[in-house]
Amino acid sequence: MGFSVSSSFAVIAFGAFVAMSALYGATANAAEERQAAQADQRAHRATIAETAINITSTDIAATGCSVEVRVDNTGSTELLVDETDLLVDGEYRTGWEADATVDGDADTDLWLPGEQLVISVTDGISEAPDRVKVVSGPGVAATKRIEGGVVC
Repeated sequence: MGFSVSSSFAVIAFGAFVAMSALYGATANAAEERQAAQADQRAHRATIAETAINITSTDIAATGCSVEVRVDNTGSTELLVDETDLLVDGEYRTGWEADATVDGDADTDLWLPGEQLVISVTDGISEAPDRVKVVSGPGVAATKRIEGGVVC
């Protein structure tokens, strides 16, 4: 039991130290990533809780068969028009953002609390729809049935 046993033990101890260092680094990084993901999830939940929209009116013009939807941002979250989605009778609509206005301003994409978004859809509507759904960027939605029996 001389020098060979001591040197073998030193090599094994050094190898264990290196392995434990790598294991600690990987574990610490994984824990940090998990904490960051949980913080992002809490922030997203808070945004959803503070977001509210309300469809105040849906008007159908008999001439040209177009739909005008007025949506109020009743929450405390700033929303973006480009992140807002529109469904008319369950059909996803695109291209309406170019003609949308926020409190009469067609040049803004920012939809602040207390402001009203006005959406006009003319393309692809051949008959009066039954319902309209607006989904905000955080995922909060509002749906309104269209009543009155308007025929295009």
